[in-house]
Amino acid sequence: MRYHYIYKTVHPNGRYYIGRHSTANLDDNYLGSGVWVSGIKNKSILKKEILVYADNTSDLKKLEEKIIKENYNHPLCMNRGLGSQGWTSEESSFENRRRVLEGTHNFIGGDIPRKNQKKRVEQGTHQWLGDKNPSVQLIKNGTHFWLSEEHKQKTGKRTIIAIDRGEHPYGSIVCCPYCNKTGQKAAMFRWHMENCKNK
Repeated sequence: MRYHYIYKTVHPNGRYYIGRHSTANLDDNYLGSGVWVSGIKNKSILKKEILVYADNTSDLKKLEEKIIKENYNHPLCMNRGLGSQGWTSEESSFENRRRVLEGTHNFIGGDIPRKNQKKRVEQGTHQWLGDKNPSVQLIKNGTHFWLSEEHKQKTGKRTIIAIDRGEHPYGSIVCCPYCNKTGQKAAMFRWHMENCKNK
């Protein structure tokens, strides 16, 4: 189960930041990835309160924009814009699928070509094409090796716990200091941070 909520992160001096977050673990210690929050070195002084829950990420984005708009002109509000610029997971999935089908995704052309990506798109086996991917069918019918007991035994217990709690580095959200884009830690350090085009 995933929780979708709007939060307010507050500094002892009264300044605050409003954002949205989706997680499977309400105790994941997420305080926000905005520029103001990221710039505070001692995050232990920050307090977060959940303002409202949403049923899905689309409703969550609308709620965020509404609540930030209500607070935007407050002198203690540290939000730099009227809402997050990032996509919801549904929007991201749709956009990636569209770009793969059109052949315009950077993984199959442009500056960052990936080995065999275009071939997999042409064959209809790319994972972004959904059910056409054999792995998707194997997972659905319960025969994928990821679901086997042998694989579960090989997977470290600490990794499983970290993933369940939303603490695994692949699930951590970070903000690029050069372009302010946010995303999962592994991908952000690959394409942004010190490798950012805006550096």
